Amino acid sequence: MSVGILTRGRASCTGGFSPLARVQVGSCLHRQVALPRYTIASKPEAKKKLANPVQPKHNPAFIFTMKNTLILAGGLGISLLFANQNARAQQAPPPEQKGWETVAAAGLTIQSGNSESVGATVSIDTKRKWDWDEVLLGASGGYGKSSSTGNNRSRTTDYVKGYGQYNHLFTDRLYFGLRVDGEHDGIADLAYRLRIAPLAGYYLIKNEKTTLSFDVGPSFVIEEREASATSPRDRQEYFALRIGEKFEHKLTDTTRIWQTAEYIPAVEDWPDRDLINFEIGISTKIISNWDLQVKYQVNYDNGVKYGKETTDTRLIAQTAYTF
Repeated sequence: MSVGILTRGRASCTGGFSPLARVQVGSCLHRQVALPRYTIASKPEAKKKLANPVQPKHNPAFIFTMKNTLILAGGLGISLLFANQNARAQQAPPPEQKGWETVAAAGLTIQSGNSESVGATVSIDTKRKWDWDEVLLGASGGYGKSSSTGNNRSRTTDYVKGYGQYNHLFTDRLYFGLRVDGEHDGIADLAYRLRIAPLAGYYLIKNEKTTLSFDVGPSFVIEEREASATSPRDRQEYFALRIGEKFEHKLTDTTRIWQTAEYIPAVEDWPDRDLINFEIGISTKIISNWDLQVKYQVNYDNGVKYGKETTDTRLIAQTAYTF
Protein backbone atom coordinates (compact mmCIF):
# COMPACT_ATOMS: atom_id res chain seq x y z
CA MET A 1 0.00 0.00 0.00
CA SER A 2 1.27 3.41 -0.95
CA VAL A 3 1.60 6.05 1.70
CA GLY A 4 1.28 9.85 1.58
CA ILE A 5 1.98 12.64 4.00
CA LEU A 6 -0.67 14.93 5.58
CA THR A 7 0.82 17.86 7.44
CA ARG A 8 -0.62 20.36 9.93
CA GLY A 9 0.88 23.81 9.87
CA ARG A 10 1.08 27.00 7.84
CA ALA A 11 3.46 25.78 5.18
CA SER A 12 5.18 22.56 4.05
CA CYS A 13 7.97 21.66 1.74
CA THR A 14 7.22 19.67 -1.41
CA GLY A 15 8.84 16.32 -2.03
CA GLY A 16 8.27 12.67 -2.76
CA PHE A 17 6.93 10.01 -0.49
CA SER A 18 10.22 8.21 0.10
CA PRO A 19 11.56 8.00 3.62
CA LEU A 20 14.09 10.62 2.71
CA ALA A 21 11.34 12.89 1.57
CA ARG A 22 9.53 12.30 4.86
CA VAL A 23 12.62 13.36 6.75
CA GLN A 24 12.94 16.47 4.61
CA VAL A 25 9.29 17.32 5.07
CA GLY A 26 9.46 16.74 8.76
CA SER A 27 12.55 18.86 9.14
CA CYS A 28 10.96 21.63 7.01
CA LEU A 29 7.84 21.58 9.12
CA HIS A 30 10.00 21.56 12.19
CA ARG A 31 11.57 24.81 11.05
CA GLN A 32 8.27 26.57 10.28
CA VAL A 33 5.81 25.30 12.91
CA ALA A 34 6.19 24.65 16.56
CA LEU A 35 4.91 21.09 16.64
CA PRO A 36 5.25 19.29 13.28
CA ARG A 37 3.03 16.25 13.01
CA TYR A 38 2.37 13.81 10.24
CA THR A 39 0.14 10.77 9.81
CA ILE A 40 0.06 7.85 7.44
CA ALA A 41 -2.96 7.78 5.22
CA SER A 42 -4.06 6.06 2.10
CA LYS A 43 -3.25 7.73 -1.14
CA PRO A 44 -6.86 8.76 -2.02
CA GLU A 45 -7.48 10.12 1.46
CA ALA A 46 -4.24 12.03 1.35
CA LYS A 47 -5.12 13.58 -1.97
CA LYS A 48 -8.54 14.63 -0.63
CA LYS A 49 -7.07 16.29 2.41
CA LEU A 50 -4.34 17.96 0.42
CA ALA A 51 -6.99 19.40 -1.89
CA ASN A 52 -8.63 21.02 1.15
CA PRO A 53 -5.77 22.23 3.32
CA VAL A 54 -6.53 23.34 6.82
CA GLN A 55 -6.91 27.16 7.03
CA PRO A 56 -5.20 29.05 9.82
CA LYS A 57 -7.49 29.82 12.72
CA HIS A 58 -8.10 33.46 13.74
CA ASN A 59 -8.77 34.75 17.23
CA PRO A 60 -12.45 35.85 17.34
CA ALA A 61 -11.80 38.23 20.26
CA PHE A 62 -9.05 40.00 18.31
CA ILE A 63 -11.29 40.40 15.24
CA PHE A 64 -14.12 41.78 17.39
CA THR A 65 -11.76 44.30 19.04
CA MET A 66 -10.42 45.55 15.71
CA LYS A 67 -13.90 45.96 14.27
CA ASN A 68 -15.04 47.90 17.32
CA THR A 69 -11.95 50.12 17.14
CA LEU A 70 -12.59 50.98 13.49
CA ILE A 71 -16.28 51.66 14.15
CA LEU A 72 -15.49 53.87 17.14
CA ALA A 73 -12.79 55.80 15.20
CA GLY A 74 -15.15 56.36 12.28
CA GLY A 75 -17.95 57.43 14.57
CA LEU A 76 -15.67 59.83 16.44
CA GLY A 77 -14.46 61.39 13.15
CA ILE A 78 -18.02 61.90 11.92
CA SER A 79 -19.02 63.38 15.28
CA LEU A 80 -16.11 65.84 15.20
CA LEU A 81 -16.96 66.84 11.63
CA PHE A 82 -20.59 67.56 12.51
CA ALA A 83 -19.54 69.37 15.71
CA ASN A 84 -17.17 71.63 13.72
CA GLN A 85 -19.86 72.40 11.14
CA ASN A 86 -22.34 73.15 13.93
CA ALA A 87 -19.88 75.48 15.67
CA ARG A 88 -19.30 77.40 12.42
CA ALA A 89 -23.04 77.67 11.85
CA GLN A 90 -23.56 79.04 15.37
CA GLN A 91 -20.78 81.63 14.99
CA ALA A 92 -22.05 85.19 14.54
CA PRO A 93 -21.48 86.31 10.96
CA PRO A 94 -18.85 89.05 10.55
CA PRO A 95 -20.26 92.59 10.32
CA GLU A 96 -21.05 93.62 6.79
CA GLN A 97 -18.44 95.94 5.37
CA LYS A 98 -19.98 99.21 4.21
CA GLY A 99 -18.87 100.79 0.98
CA TRP A 100 -18.21 104.42 0.29
CA GLU A 101 -20.74 106.82 1.84
CA THR A 102 -20.97 109.92 -0.33
CA VAL A 103 -22.97 113.12 0.15
CA ALA A 104 -23.27 115.73 -2.62
CA ALA A 105 -24.85 119.07 -1.73
CA ALA A 106 -25.73 122.40 -3.31
CA GLY A 107 -27.10 125.49 -1.62
CA LEU A 108 -27.18 129.16 -0.90
CA THR A 109 -24.45 131.08 0.93
CA ILE A 110 -24.78 134.25 2.98
CA GLN A 111 -21.32 135.65 3.72
CA SER A 112 -20.01 138.55 5.78
CA GLY A 113 -16.55 139.85 6.66
CA ASN A 114 -14.23 140.73 3.81
CA SER A 115 -17.29 140.57 1.57
CA GLU A 116 -21.04 140.75 1.94
CA SER A 117 -22.58 138.46 -0.61
CA VAL A 118 -25.20 135.99 -1.56
CA GLY A 119 -23.88 133.17 -3.71
CA ALA A 120 -24.12 129.50 -4.60
CA THR A 121 -22.14 126.70 -3.00
CA VAL A 122 -21.50 123.11 -3.89
CA SER A 123 -19.77 120.38 -1.92
CA ILE A 124 -19.08 116.69 -1.95
CA ASP A 125 -17.87 114.52 0.91
CA THR A 126 -17.15 110.82 0.95
CA LYS A 127 -15.82 108.41 3.52
CA ARG A 128 -15.22 104.73 4.03
CA LYS A 129 -14.41 102.69 7.10
CA TRP A 130 -12.81 99.27 7.34
CA ASP A 131 -12.03 97.28 10.47
CA TRP A 132 -8.80 99.19 11.15
CA ASP A 133 -8.69 101.95 8.55
CA GLU A 134 -10.66 105.10 7.68
CA VAL A 135 -10.54 107.37 4.64
CA LEU A 136 -12.25 110.79 4.44
CA LEU A 137 -12.27 112.98 1.32
CA GLY A 138 -14.09 116.18 0.47
CA ALA A 139 -14.22 119.36 -1.60
CA SER A 140 -16.34 122.52 -1.57
CA GLY A 141 -16.54 125.77 -3.46
CA GLY A 142 -18.57 128.94 -3.76
CA TYR A 143 -19.24 131.58 -6.38
CA GLY A 144 -21.29 134.76 -6.32
CA LYS A 145 -21.38 138.52 -6.54
CA SER A 146 -20.23 140.49 -3.57
CA SER A 147 -19.25 143.95 -2.40
CA SER A 148 -15.93 144.11 -0.56
CA THR A 149 -15.47 146.15 2.58
CA GLY A 150 -14.30 149.69 1.76
CA ASN A 151 -14.79 149.14 -1.95
CA ASN A 152 -17.90 149.95 -3.96
CA ARG A 153 -17.11 147.64 -6.85
CA SER A 154 -18.71 144.19 -7.02
CA ARG A 155 -16.53 141.12 -6.73
CA THR A 156 -17.09 137.43 -7.25
CA THR A 157 -17.20 135.18 -4.21
CA ASP A 158 -14.34 132.89 -4.96
CA TYR A 159 -13.27 130.07 -2.69
CA VAL A 160 -12.36 126.43 -3.17
CA LYS A 161 -11.38 123.96 -0.45
CA GLY A 162 -10.40 120.33 -0.43
CA TYR A 163 -9.16 117.82 2.10
CA GLY A 164 -8.14 114.20 2.45
CA GLN A 165 -7.48 112.24 5.61
CA TYR A 166 -6.38 108.67 6.26
CA ASN A 167 -6.52 107.08 9.72
CA HIS A 168 -5.15 103.71 10.79
CA LEU A 169 -6.53 102.40 14.08
CA PHE A 170 -4.09 100.67 16.41
CA THR A 171 -6.87 100.00 18.91
CA ASP A 172 -10.59 100.55 18.78
CA ARG A 173 -9.99 104.22 19.72
CA LEU A 174 -6.33 105.13 19.13
CA TYR A 175 -5.31 106.01 15.58
CA PHE A 176 -2.50 107.55 13.56
CA GLY A 177 -2.95 109.19 10.20
CA LEU A 178 -2.17 111.84 7.64
CA ARG A 179 -4.23 114.86 6.60
CA VAL A 180 -3.78 117.09 3.55
CA ASP A 181 -5.71 120.36 3.07
CA GLY A 182 -5.74 122.80 0.20
CA GLU A 183 -7.66 126.05 -0.25
CA HIS A 184 -8.02 129.18 -2.31
CA ASP A 185 -9.83 132.35 -1.27
CA GLY A 186 -9.90 135.14 -3.79
CA ILE A 187 -11.69 137.56 -1.44
CA ALA A 188 -8.95 137.24 1.20
CA ASP A 189 -6.23 137.50 -1.50
CA LEU A 190 -5.11 133.95 -0.76
CA ALA A 191 -3.88 132.46 -4.01
CA TYR A 192 -3.43 129.03 -2.42
CA ARG A 193 -2.54 127.31 0.81
CA LEU A 194 -1.40 123.71 1.19
CA ARG A 195 -1.11 121.99 4.55
CA ILE A 196 0.36 118.53 5.19
CA ALA A 197 -0.11 117.18 8.71
CA PRO A 198 0.73 113.75 10.15
CA LEU A 199 -1.37 113.19 13.24
CA ALA A 200 -2.17 111.02 16.24
CA GLY A 201 -5.73 110.89 17.50
CA TYR A 202 -8.08 109.28 19.99
CA TYR A 203 -11.83 108.65 20.12
CA LEU A 204 -13.08 109.79 23.52
CA ILE A 205 -16.59 108.66 22.58
CA LYS A 206 -17.31 106.01 19.96
CA ASN A 207 -20.65 104.27 19.67
CA GLU A 208 -23.53 103.94 17.22
CA LYS A 209 -25.03 107.33 18.13
CA THR A 210 -22.10 109.54 19.12
CA THR A 211 -18.47 110.01 18.17
CA LEU A 212 -16.01 112.53 19.60
CA SER A 213 -12.35 112.52 18.58
CA PHE A 214 -9.27 114.70 19.04
CA ASP A 215 -6.04 114.61 17.07
CA VAL A 216 -2.78 116.52 17.12
CA GLY A 217 0.39 116.68 15.06
CA PRO A 218 2.90 118.88 13.25
CA SER A 219 1.93 120.63 10.03
CA PHE A 220 3.93 121.95 7.12
CA VAL A 221 2.28 124.95 5.42
CA ILE A 222 2.95 126.42 1.98
CA GLU A 223 0.95 129.49 1.05
CA GLU A 224 1.01 132.34 -1.42
CA ARG A 225 -0.78 135.70 -1.18
CA GLU A 226 -2.00 137.69 -4.17
CA ALA A 227 -0.24 140.94 -5.02
CA SER A 228 -1.93 144.13 -3.89
CA ALA A 229 -1.46 147.83 -4.49
CA THR A 230 0.91 148.07 -1.54
CA SER A 231 2.68 144.66 -1.55
CA PRO A 232 4.00 142.17 -4.11
CA ARG A 233 2.94 138.55 -4.43
CA ASP A 234 4.19 136.78 -1.35
CA ARG A 235 5.03 133.06 -0.95
CA GLN A 236 5.87 131.58 2.45
CA GLU A 237 6.64 128.20 3.95
CA TYR A 238 6.53 127.47 7.66
CA PHE A 239 5.95 124.79 10.28
CA ALA A 240 2.92 124.84 12.51
CA LEU A 241 1.07 122.73 15.05
CA ARG A 242 -2.35 121.35 14.21
CA ILE A 243 -4.97 120.50 16.86
CA GLY A 244 -8.22 119.05 15.52
CA GLU A 245 -11.56 118.02 17.00
CA LYS A 246 -14.64 116.34 15.50
CA PHE A 247 -18.04 115.62 17.04
CA GLU A 248 -21.13 113.93 15.58
CA HIS A 249 -24.36 112.84 17.22
CA LYS A 250 -27.58 111.25 15.93
CA LEU A 251 -30.56 112.97 17.52
CA THR A 252 -32.98 110.57 15.86
CA ASP A 253 -32.88 108.05 13.04
CA THR A 254 -33.36 110.90 10.56
CA THR A 255 -31.59 113.86 12.20
CA ARG A 256 -27.98 114.40 13.14
CA ILE A 257 -25.76 117.26 14.26
CA TRP A 258 -22.01 117.71 13.81
CA GLN A 259 -19.26 120.11 14.77
CA THR A 260 -15.60 120.34 13.72
CA ALA A 261 -12.75 122.63 14.75
CA GLU A 262 -9.03 122.98 14.12
CA TYR A 263 -6.40 125.37 15.45
CA ILE A 264 -3.14 125.83 13.52
CA PRO A 265 -0.57 128.14 15.18
CA ALA A 266 2.76 128.83 13.46
CA VAL A 267 5.75 127.52 15.39
CA GLU A 268 7.98 130.60 14.98
CA ASP A 269 5.50 133.46 14.47
CA TRP A 270 2.85 132.55 17.05
CA PRO A 271 0.69 134.42 18.06
CA ASP A 272 1.11 136.71 15.07
CA ARG A 273 0.21 133.96 12.64
CA ASP A 274 -2.42 131.31 13.27
CA LEU A 275 -5.50 129.78 11.65
CA ILE A 276 -8.84 128.72 13.11
CA ASN A 277 -11.49 126.79 11.20
CA PHE A 278 -14.83 126.01 12.82
CA GLU A 279 -18.07 124.47 11.54
CA ILE A 280 -21.35 123.42 13.13
CA GLY A 281 -24.36 121.99 11.32
CA ILE A 282 -27.58 120.01 11.41
CA SER A 283 -29.01 117.64 8.82
CA THR A 284 -32.46 116.05 8.64
CA LYS A 285 -33.94 113.71 6.06
CA ILE A 286 -36.70 114.94 3.79
CA ILE A 287 -37.14 111.63 2.00
CA SER A 288 -35.04 108.48 1.79
CA ASN A 289 -31.83 109.90 0.24
CA TRP A 290 -32.50 113.65 0.37
CA ASP A 291 -31.43 115.77 3.34
CA LEU A 292 -31.88 119.39 4.29
CA GLN A 293 -28.73 120.87 5.85
CA VAL A 294 -27.90 124.12 7.57
CA LYS A 295 -24.35 124.88 8.68
CA TYR A 296 -22.37 127.79 10.03
CA GLN A 297 -18.66 128.26 9.26
CA VAL A 298 -16.03 130.54 10.79
CA ASN A 299 -12.55 130.99 9.26
CA TYR A 300 -9.96 133.06 11.11
CA ASP A 301 -6.63 134.01 9.47
CA ASN A 302 -4.49 136.74 11.06
CA GLY A 303 -1.91 136.44 8.29
CA VAL A 304 -4.03 138.46 5.81
CA LYS A 305 -2.64 141.62 4.32
CA TYR A 306 -3.41 145.07 5.57
CA GLY A 307 -6.96 146.17 4.81
CA LYS A 308 -8.46 142.67 4.93
CA GLU A 309 -10.65 141.23 7.64
CA THR A 310 -9.15 138.41 9.67
CA THR A 311 -12.48 136.60 10.12
CA ASP A 312 -14.91 135.31 7.48
CA THR A 313 -18.21 133.67 8.34
CA ARG A 314 -20.66 131.73 6.18
CA LEU A 315 -24.21 130.60 6.87
CA ILE A 316 -25.11 127.92 4.34
CA ALA A 317 -28.47 126.27 3.72
CA GLN A 318 -28.38 123.42 1.23
CA THR A 319 -30.04 120.25 0.10
CA ALA A 320 -27.94 117.10 -0.01
CA TYR A 321 -28.22 113.74 -1.70
CA THR A 322 -26.68 110.61 -0.16
CA PHE A 323 -25.51 107.72 -2.33
